[in-house]
Amino acid sequence: MNIHTPTRENTTYAYLVLALVAFGVFIAADDLTVISTMLPQMIFDFEIPLPSGLDDASWIVSSYLITHVVAMPLLGRVSDIYGRRFIFISCMLLFAIGSLMVPLAGSLRWLIIARVVQAIGGGGVVPVAMAVVGDVFPPERRAFALGLLGAVDTFGWIIGPLYGAFWVRYFTWHWQFYINIPISLLAALAAWFCWAVSRRGSAGRGCRWIGWGRSF
Repeated sequence: MNIHTPTRENTTYAYLVLALVAFGVFIAADDLTVISTMLPQMIFDFEIPLPSGLDDASWIVSSYLITHVVAMPLLGRVSDIYGRRFIFISCMLLFAIGSLMVPLAGSLRWLIIARVVQAIGGGGVVPVAMAVVGDVFPPERRAFALGLLGAVDTFGWIIGPLYGAFWVRYFTWHWQFYINIPISLLAALAAWFCWAVSRRGSAGRGCRWIGWGRSF
């Protein structure tokens, strides 16, 4: 079945995949800004001296931003070779590992390393999501799909500081990263079962449902 033929089945599949990758984009975008309202408490917990330690503390934020930007074009190209689904799942797993490393970090150095690991996973999700739009949507629908991705990405940036403030106010900043783990694993699991992969390695042309024995 040609995915660009506007039938009910492949349209459903296209929007299912879009929802899946948009979920990953939201998680990654949220962690770009969530740290802003959590940083004062993290500086206190890691006993970073003020004001002399502000330059070092800034790397908690900068390490994620820089790595996120660098990872985007690199992993986008890697997804062309090894497949969208494989890279998306790998990025979600890497993001989960980084999210676990952050609250377990015993020093500022390890915290920064954990943020780098997290950013590699988060940065790789964005180009995969954009490439998938071209794989599963016909040309006349791609602008709308990309617009939705952009809206989700922006919403993640906006809600991040508020989300971080919630965790600091009612719990601890550690739980923001702990909650990333099951969410990321859920996204990876959904991609594994509901995102078919083509022989060429790019985005699949069907959605394989457990127990149905067929692909859409």
